[in-house]
Amino acid sequence: GDTSNPAGYFGSGDYSYNATYAHRFDKTLSAGVTGKIIHSTIDSYSSTAYGMDAGVQFTPKPEGARPVTFSAVLRNAGTRVKFAGNESDPLPLGMVLGAGAPIFKNVTAAVDVTKYRDTNLIVAAGAEYRHNFGEELTGAFRAGYNSARRDQDGLNGIALGAGVRFH
Repeated sequence: GDTSNPAGYFGSGDYSYNATYAHRFDKTLSAGVTGKIIHSTIDSYSSTAYGMDAGVQFTPKPEGARPVTFSAVLRNAGTRVKFAGNESDPLPLGMVLGAGAPIFKNVTAAVDVTKYRDTNLIVAAGAEYRHNFGEELTGAFRAGYNSARRDQDGLNGIALGAGVRFH
């Protein structure tokens, strides 16, 4: 049966070493890629996998009154994590499509849709309000919702935040 006495102890860890390159081609198009070395340990077992993320960002009319920016990101494309024997697991391959635009003065809104290999569709939306407090200081308030944990009770998925930027 259940007991409060531990049967033993073990350690575990996940580490990711990344290198990223991004390039802005012009005012409308940017792209980037990240290479990853992923190392996992569980007790005396360890595994190393190699992966990458890649993304593009496109703003068709960057000089418009309310320029809309579109993005696409491929996450975790790569090799499998293999621990013992012939058992292995794929990296959580995912695709994200998103869009964002200013909707009012000082307010920007964004929405994205994410699909990982083994999850339902995840929808996220949010907005940010920015206020300049002078030439050297900007403040921001953010609010958003993410549907990833919508099946759990409570206020899961709601996020609020604030930040300060010194120029």
